[in-house]
Amino acid sequence: MNSKRVILSFMVASAAVVFLFQNTFSISIAAAADVDIICNKSMTENTLHRSEIKDIFLGKKSKWSDGKKIVFVTLKESKVHNAFLRKFIGKTAYQYAIYWKKMVFTGKGSLPRSFTNEKDLVDFVASMQGAIGYVSSETTKEGVKIISR
Repeated sequence: MNSKRVILSFMVASAAVVFLFQNTFSISIAAAADVDIICNKSMTENTLHRSEIKDIFLGKKSKWSDGKKIVFVTLKESKVHNAFLRKFIGKTAYQYAIYWKKMVFTGKGSLPRSFTNEKDLVDFVASMQGAIGYVSSETTKEGVKIISR
């Protein structure tokens, strides 16, 4: 009788863990889907593949197809920043910060400019040729174009 209770308790606990994981995972994906990648309107690119976005924000791609310098900017720690990192970079905020600290320490890169709010980021991207950034899909995007979602 006790072994049946143990097995039943184990099955109930396992089902609860699976349920929590599935719900957490689907919420994360939904949040990540609400991020828009924006760039300056003067850019010739109209779309970017996820791999190109990853290369840009990891400092591996530094020039646009027309030869202009890429100026990528980020948001400081926020839900949008975390969603962007999960969806496009495949890293947590902690992993991304460590990555950039290593790049700076080894002389292979400089920290990207970071903004505390989305409006300032949009304004910067709108005013800077070659600029690219990300904001939530609900954010007003005057003066920029969306090149990926």
